[in-house]
Amino acid sequence: MGSDLPPALSSLSANPSIGLTGFVEDIREPLRDYAVFVCPIHSGSGIRVKLLEAFAAGIPVVSTTVGAEGLTRQPGVLCELGDTPEEFAAAILKLFADGNYSRQLAIRARQAVESTRDIRKMTAKLERVYRSEIMRLRTAGGIPSSASPSLVEERV
Repeated sequence: MGSDLPPALSSLSANPSIGLTGFVEDIREPLRDYAVFVCPIHSGSGIRVKLLEAFAAGIPVVSTTVGAEGLTRQPGVLCELGDTPEEFAAAILKLFADGNYSRQLAIRARQAVESTRDIRKMTAKLERVYRSEIMRLRTAGGIPSSASPSLVEERV
């Protein structure tokens, strides 16, 4: 839920079947305790970092299409999708009913995070882009070939 619970949801805390955790220091702890991560977001934009965290933790995910924006548009690839309460509930029940499917979905999602979001791979790719641009600028005469590497790095 984050650190600021909306007032409209505060009444949920009275229900003993619902736990509203609030801010947690390390998201890996609660992710280890649950069988499914749900993301019922219906507005906003951008990639949901919490989904990436759940993918990386190897937990199957159910999201709305808006919640999975920027990650997937197809149900069953990285997560299950449902945009109505009925679709969302059916997706959750599907994951509980078929443990093998849930595991395979979680494995694919984790592999996707590892292959596309690994900071070491992203840094190496960025370094290749910078080096390529430096070579392009040198060839075009924008950076003298005698410039020291530290000077080149500062100019780019």
